[in-house]
Amino acid sequence: MNKKTAKLAEGISRALNENNINACAISAWKMLQKVKGRSKLDQLIKNIKEIRARQQDAIYVQILSARELADDERKTILYNLQRKMKNKIMTDFVVDKNIFGGLVIKTKDEIFDVSWKGKLEQLKTNLESA
Repeated sequence: MNKKTAKLAEGISRALNENNINACAISAWKMLQKVKGRSKLDQLIKNIKEIRARQQDAIYVQILSARELADDERKTILYNLQRKMKNKIMTDFVVDKNIFGGLVIKTKDEIFDVSWKGKLEQLKTNLESA
C-alpha cells in the first residue's frame, strides 16, 4: 500500500463514527478519484477495517469462502476462530468463487488456506518437486 492510501485510511478511521460513515465514504471516494486510485478502493476499505479493529483491541480477520455461508456455519467458524486466536476479532465474510471450496482465513500477518484451490496448488508444487 502506498503512503497516500495509508494516510487516507488513517484519517478516515479517526473521523469515522456511526453518524458520518456515508459522508466519510463519499469524501474518500472523491479523494480517490482525484488521485486516480479507484482500483485501490478495496485495499483502502480493508485498511480502514484493520485500523478500526486495532482501535478496539481486536484483530481484523477476513474469511473467504466459495459460497455464502449459512448462519450456523458462520457461528461455528467464529467460535473456533475466537478460541484459537484468544483475542477479540472483527470479521468480514467474503464470497470468492475462485477458491472452489473450503476457506481462506486472512489476518494482517497470516493466511490460513484450507481451500480446494490452495490444496490443488500445494499438490501441483509437490508433484513438480518430486
